[in-house]
Amino acid sequence: AAVSPVHDEGMAQSDGGMLIEERLVPADQPFRRLQLPLQSPDVSRRKLLQAPGAALPFPPLKVLSNGEPCVLFQARKLSLRYEKENQLDLTERAFSPQKPVDTSQSVCRQDKAMLVMRFGDVGDLRGLSIRLQLSNTFYESSGQWWFSVDSVSLLYNTSEEAVFNTSEVYAPASSSYHCLHVSSLQRYSALLLPSTDHARRWTITFTNFQV
Repeated sequence: AAVSPVHDEGMAQSDGGMLIEERLVPADQPFRRLQLPLQSPDVSRRKLLQAPGAALPFPPLKVLSNGEPCVLFQARKLSLRYEKENQLDLTERAFSPQKPVDTSQSVCRQDKAMLVMRFGDVGDLRGLSIRLQLSNTFYESSGQWWFSVDSVSLLYNTSEEAVFNTSEVYAPASSSYHCLHVSSLQRYSALLLPSTDHARRWTITFTNFQV
């Protein structure tokens, strides 16, 4: 689905369920002002927005850099499945403020950021982590900075890594990106594309993904 920013209506939705939000409207109380190093000069005015009526069970995951918000990330559900094993629901472990996930290995720079969520041992998986790699690019033709999620990786059992490249997960830096499903499953448009043999054994789905 092509990115289609909206200026008057506040958001646009493609056939794939993707929302690009540009109008700066007040967010719910758990949300805070977003000041990403992945930014144009006016990005401090950004807020992580919610689609109307889409109240989520937990506040967004926040990563700080020098005391300021660097990344805000949220999903209604985060689930994994290895081959034909039972599905793992990591939603509460990722977003519950009562048991914060370890994000201490996350990195924020001007042109790149990496959100690392370390879950520890989950079922038979030892040392499970999920890593989102983001980048920021200035396009002279549009005079805007655009951010993108470039890859999502699963790291587990000390040395195993499943890497998914992303397809069309990007937005102007003055906006937040929202999509009903960011997933490796074909029925959800497969925005996550396996790029390693390990990744082909996994499915991963973020429901109501927003960054």
